[in-house]
Amino acid sequence: TPYELGYVPEGYEIANYLKNDTMIYYLFVDENNNMISFFQLPIGGTSFGFYTEQGGYSEYLYVANDKIYHRKNTACHCYVWNDGSYALSLESDLELTCEELEMIINGIKIKE
Repeated sequence: TPYELGYVPEGYEIANYLKNDTMIYYLFVDENNNMISFFQLPIGGTSFGFYTEQGGYSEYLYVANDKIYHRKNTACHCYVWNDGSYALSLESDLELTCEELEMIINGIKIKE
C-alpha cells in the first residue's frame, strides 16, 4: 500500500519521487533549497540506518498517537516511526515544529 503526503509546509514543492520493490521516496524542496523527504519501507527484509558521526541527540516524541524517534545531528533531523506494516521516515535539514510534524503525519494517506 503506497502512501503519500497530503500536507507539506507552505513553499515546498515535490522535486523527486522514486518507487521500487523495496521503498517509496519523496523529496520536497523550497525556494531556499531546504528539503523534506519522506521514505516508506516495508518492515522485515529491509534495514534502516542513521548517520551518527556528527554527534547530535536522540529523543522520542509523541505525535498524533504515534511514538516518533527523532534523531538530530548537524546534517539533518530524522523522524522515524512505523504503522505495523511499514517503517516511515521524514527527514529535514530544518527542525519541524510539533505542529508541522503533526500536520504532516496526520496528512499521510494512501496514494490514489
